[in-house]
Amino acid sequence: MLSAIYLALGLLLLLNVIGVVAPRLYGPRLALFGSVSFIVVMICLPQIIVMGVLITAFLAWFGGLSTLPGQLGLAVHLASWTLLLQHLWHMRRTVPLLDDRPVSDDQPLWSERPFASGEVSFLPYLSWRTAAMAQVRVRRKIVYRQVDGMRLVLDVYSPRAPSADGGPRKSILYIHGGGWVVGTRRQSPFMMFELAAAGYVVFAIEYRHAPRFPLPAAIVDCKAAVAWIRQHAAEYGATPEATVVGGSAGGHLASMVALSANDRAFQPGFEDEDTRVRAAVLFYGLYDFESRVQEDAPQFLRRFFEGVVFGKRFEHEPDVFVQAQTTTHVSSAAPPVLIIHGQFDTLVPIDDSRLLYRRLRSVGARAHLCEVPLAQHAFEIIPSPLHQRTMRIIRAFLGHALASQSS
Repeated sequence: MLSAIYLALGLLLLLNVIGVVAPRLYGPRLALFGSVSFIVVMICLPQIIVMGVLITAFLAWFGGLSTLPGQLGLAVHLASWTLLLQHLWHMRRTVPLLDDRPVSDDQPLWSERPFASGEVSFLPYLSWRTAAMAQVRVRRKIVYRQVDGMRLVLDVYSPRAPSADGGPRKSILYIHGGGWVVGTRRQSPFMMFELAAAGYVVFAIEYRHAPRFPLPAAIVDCKAAVAWIRQHAAEYGATPEATVVGGSAGGHLASMVALSANDRAFQPGFEDEDTRVRAAVLFYGLYDFESRVQEDAPQFLRRFFEGVVFGKRFEHEPDVFVQAQTTTHVSSAAPPVLIIHGQFDTLVPIDDSRLLYRRLRSVGARAHLCEVPLAQHAFEIIPSPLHQRTMRIIRAFLGHALASQSS
């Protein structure tokens, strides 16, 4: 019985490992359906190998590997571990592409220094601990908005050390993902700790979720957070003007904050508040809704967006969908934007980020596209080498973009 379970676990692992190391083998439909489990394997990749070895040793101790199912299971597990170790080996050397150019570790990037020899490490990936975590203070559950009987809260991440000049630190608004229906403000902790350790004050918010509160409710909440930061940032040693950062659904919401600044339609009750931001960092967002709800789109996508995210039929109220999508609001007035997307993303196609990048550049907006080879959706949740290299690009972008605005 144990041998059969071991074989089944091995087959399940192998199917997910293929989705991590070679997702294109499944094609867009199958890869999409398996994307959540692929993400789990990616997040826990080193731990899965260690756990698999321990399970195998346990089974061998009780003689389970002497049976045919046990031996087949061992072969499948070995194949899975080999693929994962090869993936880690490639990850060790893989560098992101910024505007189609590789960014090597020893290359200066704007004002950001190169990595020192050996600085990119697998240790944080194994331990889920980074040096930045000890350098940051976190204040939890600060109410920034009360709406529909809900108290929406945020967490504030700030450096423990005083600022070098004694002045306020630059503000960052972080917006979590989760398909507009789930998620938490604590979703990307390592990124928030590292941004705060780099000298920023990060305000990580929660917002109303669909289907109870369909879009554009979440957009409104995010804009309300921008207005709140303008009024209260000084209490936390931060500037009133913020940069917005978000991933997945949060990437879409962050893009809407950045590109539809001061749009009164998204600011009911605070129409006259200034909701402009200084810059935007967008992780693997979905920026085009229309293509997902057309008649030729997959039925499950139409049902999700119409039945869950918007609670409306596109054919009846197309304007609601069009106004809530990022591509509608592209203009030359956009702040500096850094768009980040993993090339192995199976949940949100990288084509969305490439489309937004082209549209922004075509109108003369200051936009950059960072493509991360080997990276799945939600890759920044864990401090892997891919995350570490991407964070250097983010720090460089923010330092350059914000400094140029101040000069």
